[in-house]
Amino acid sequence: MDEWGTWHKSEPGTNPGFLHQQSTVRDALVAGLTLNIFNNHAGRVRMANLAQTLNVLQAPILTEPGGPRMALTPTFHVFELFLPHHDAESLPVQIPDEQTGPDEARIPAVTASASRDAAGVLHVSVCHTGLEGGREIVMTVNGMAARTARGRVLASGDMHDHNTFDHPDAVQPVELTGIRVEAGAVRFTLPPASVATIAIEP
Repeated sequence: MDEWGTWHKSEPGTNPGFLHQQSTVRDALVAGLTLNIFNNHAGRVRMANLAQTLNVLQAPILTEPGGPRMALTPTFHVFELFLPHHDAESLPVQIPDEQTGPDEARIPAVTASASRDAAGVLHVSVCHTGLEGGREIVMTVNGMAARTARGRVLASGDMHDHNTFDHPDAVQPVELTGIRVEAGAVRFTLPPASVATIAIEP
């Protein structure tokens, strides 16, 4: 995949040819959905490149014009959440086929991808695309008895929330509280419009 990502209207007051746009929680969801697709097709997707890296389109990093400041976007934080999948063994995931959104633009309500690292820790990245209400997730792992689980989640009160040079930490991952391991199943609730990665240890 030579280029992927969102392409919105350029930010007001910027050179339209520079394609500068803000990256919001909505774009973070797109990143999470896309990375789950790539992970689930790791046998065929050998390389995938986000367009672009700095200041253009769905950039993970924005720099202040003529100034020293920078801001990490919600898209950057999704990449950081997916980092445990790097050099890990991809594992198949099965989830209910449930759609959300308007009739002309339906998308999966929940997507996920999983991998096992060299230490045997299972990492599962989950996207909840619903904009209202939390979503309870119950995960069972075939061939593995879950002992402990912990996770981090990226979410905000509005899918248009974003980081700025004045408020660079407005949207960032936090600990996902309320994770429970019961009878070998991992249970937790995701907030609306969120991306999370769960680490499960046998």
